[in-house]
Amino acid sequence: ILQTEVAISNNISSFTDIAGLTFNTGQVRSAVINYSVYRISTANPSGNAESGVLSITYDNSAASGFKWLITAYGISGDSGLTFNITDAGQIQYKSTDISATGYSGTMTFRAKALEQ
Repeated sequence: ILQTEVAISNNISSFTDIAGLTFNTGQVRSAVINYSVYRISTANPSGNAESGVLSITYDNSAASGFKWLITAYGISGDSGLTFNITDAGQIQYKSTDISATGYSGTMTFRAKALEQ
C-alpha cells in the first residue's frame, strides 16, 4: 500500500474501519504497516502525535475472531488510538476524546505485504 493519508475522527468508542487499510485474506500472509497519527483540538492545542509500526499475520486455521494477529511496536508518542483487525483483514481504530471544538485528526500510513 502506497503512502496514504486519512481523516481520524474524535471520540470513537467502537472500532471503525480505516479507509484503504485492508488486506486480502486469500493473498496476504503478513504485512508491516508504518504509520503516523496527529490529532489536535482547541482544548488540546499542542496536539497528540504518535508514530509506530503494526505487524499483522494471517492464520486461516485459527478460530473465528482470531484469524489475524496484530502487534504494535516501535511506538513513540500517544495519539489516543487503539488498533484492531477483523477476520476479513480490515484495520480499524478507536479514539479517545480530545474535544470536538476545532478538532482535526489525520493518519498517514504505508504497508508492505508478504503473499501466501
